[in-house]
Amino acid sequence: MNLNEDKNSVDDESRDSRPDPRSNQKEVHPGQPLGVAKYHIYTHARHALGGHESVKAIYQKLELLGPLQKRILGFLGNFGSGKTEVAVNFAMQLGLAANIENNGVEGPIRIIDLDIINPYFRSREAAEPLTEAGVEVVMPTGDKFWADLPIILPEVKGLIKRTDGKLILDVGGDDLGARVLSHLNQDFPLENTTLMMVVNANRPFTSDLAGARKVLSELEDAAGLKFGGLVSNTHLMDETSPDEIRRGYEFTKKVSAETGLPVLMVTAEPRLIDNGTNSGIRTEEFDCLLLPLYRFMLPPWRRDSIRSG
Repeated sequence: MNLNEDKNSVDDESRDSRPDPRSNQKEVHPGQPLGVAKYHIYTHARHALGGHESVKAIYQKLELLGPLQKRILGFLGNFGSGKTEVAVNFAMQLGLAANIENNGVEGPIRIIDLDIINPYFRSREAAEPLTEAGVEVVMPTGDKFWADLPIILPEVKGLIKRTDGKLILDVGGDDLGARVLSHLNQDFPLENTTLMMVVNANRPFTSDLAGARKVLSELEDAAGLKFGGLVSNTHLMDETSPDEIRRGYEFTKKVSAETGLPVLMVTAEPRLIDNGTNSGIRTEEFDCLLLPLYRFMLPPWRRDSIRSG
């Protein structure tokens, strides 16, 4: 190897070991679980929205009707349905709303990370922007933050029994994740709780009516609780079009007709929502809430900013 090649090799090695400035790699300590990459696997946990003013800029007033006015709102679904993204975005909008006087949303707003199944893509990864929005994030702390362990915090039962503010639940995927609620179902005020199944018609097990009904039944059986609504969250990641959002909504309406559960919201990235150019979806197309969905749960190889438009 000549000197130039050796110098290039050293430069490459030095560059590879240099932390991504947008990563929280510095928080990785010896003894943390295997699977933490050189660039920390939780790079999407960074505060990619920027400062407090950037967080406030995503606010959009939501009309919370019927079941969405209840104090406890839980999001469940099969793996890949996008339930965590929905839970995080919904909690963030409520947190921002609670800080606006006479806006109809009373705080405190809390989100409980109850995903004890998937060590990635959990609501705790968005703790920083959620906190900036005024949301209290209930999650394991310290070295247990990264743990892939069935941890149910002792304060969870107390928060379920409280009567103030709103409590958002981000529950793990499939019936395995929903079982965490079976340990708590006696504590829920059923008259003030709405559990929702997040439906992504592009996932294998919810791409047809029979599959969607089966997943719903499995979730309810595992949780020991009945559901109160559906969320339409059909997408194709970066390839999602307005028509894909419409197709998913129509499919979720068919699931609604089969199950008797109302469609409570449909989600879409802001880039797909009409901004006056008649090129996107419009609120009046849906008989439910349209939730703008900012993507916080980025995979570790995506170090770009949160998709907002």
